[in-house]
Amino acid sequence: MAESIYFVTALQNAPAVRERIIQLVPEDSRYELAPDKWMIAYDGLAQEFAEAAGIRGGDKVVGTGLVLPVSTYSGRAPSTLWDWLRSKGR
Repeated sequence: MAESIYFVTALQNAPAVRERIIQLVPEDSRYELAPDKWMIAYDGLAQEFAEAAGIRGGDKVVGTGLVLPVSTYSGRAPSTLWDWLRSKGR
């Protein structure tokens, strides 16, 4: 499966979710928008990422949140975000 881009936001216990994401996702595959929001490049399904990040599934849950696939985008943001998206082939 090719890498997908996801928007991820922690809804509860953001520090624990953030720590899990830092451990799980290499630095060049994550872009932190805010302490509780990220763009993530991940080779797997949204459900798989949510489970790995600790926001879904069983006894490994550390917080709550959403993992949303990004298929298109628009807006105004720092150039570093646009550069990151381009580096991921988007």
